[in-house]
Amino acid sequence: MMTPLSSARPRPAPALPPPWLDVDAWHLPRLPLRQARQAERPHDEAVHSPDGTVRPPDESPRRVDDTARLREHLSGSYAALHGRLLRRFRCADLAHECLHETWLRLQRPVLAEVREADAYVFRMACHVAIDRLRGQPSCLSLDDPAAALPELVDHTPGPQAVTEGRSALAALSRIVDQLPRRQRAVLIALRVEGRSRADAAEWLGMSLRSVDTALRQALRHCEQAAALI
Repeated sequence: MMTPLSSARPRPAPALPPPWLDVDAWHLPRLPLRQARQAERPHDEAVHSPDGTVRPPDESPRRVDDTARLREHLSGSYAALHGRLLRRFRCADLAHECLHETWLRLQRPVLAEVREADAYVFRMACHVAIDRLRGQPSCLSLDDPAAALPELVDHTPGPQAVTEGRSALAALSRIVDQLPRRQRAVLIALRVEGRSRADAAEWLGMSLRSVDTALRQALRHCEQAAALI
C-alpha cells in the first residue's frame, strides 16, 4: 500500500541576519515603536513635556509638581513657619536664614513623593538650623580679643560711678540755687526743660536780648563755682 503524499508546501528556511547585526540580538523580541525610540534616545537628552517646557530626563513631572508645591507652601506660610522655628530655636535671625536656605534647596527636584508639604518644609528647615548650630563653636575663650561677646559686657554704672554722679548732681544743684531768680529761671527753661529762646522769653515775660544776657551770666557763674569745688 502506498503512502499518500502531503499536499502542504514545505516551510521556507528562516532568513539569516545581516552580517552587520549581532546574531544574539536577532532572536530577541521587538519592542513597540515608542519604547524603541525612548531606548535609543541618549540618557542626557532633554525631555519635552506636553506643556512645552523642557526638563532633564531624570526629572519626572511628579517631582517638578512637588518642588513647585513646596516652594509655594513656604511662601504662603512663611510667617507661621518662622514663628515655629523661633519658638524652637529662640533666634529670629536663625529662623530667617534657615527658611531662606530651605527655599534655595527646594530649587532642586525632590527625590521622593511628598504628602504633607508643611511637615516636609518645617523638617527641612529644622535640619538646616541644626547643621548651622553644629557648625558653630560650642565655647568661646574670654582671653581671645577677636571673640565678639557684646552680651557679656555690663554697661550699667557701678557703685562708684553712681556715688560720684550723685555727688556731682548735688553740687550742681547747690550752684544753681545760688543764682538770682531770673538767671535761674532762664537756665532751667533753656538747658533743663529744652525750651526755645522765644518760648522762654514769652513764658518769663522777657525780651530775647534779656534772655540771652541772663543765660550768659548764669553759665559764667556755674563755671566759676564748679572750678572752686
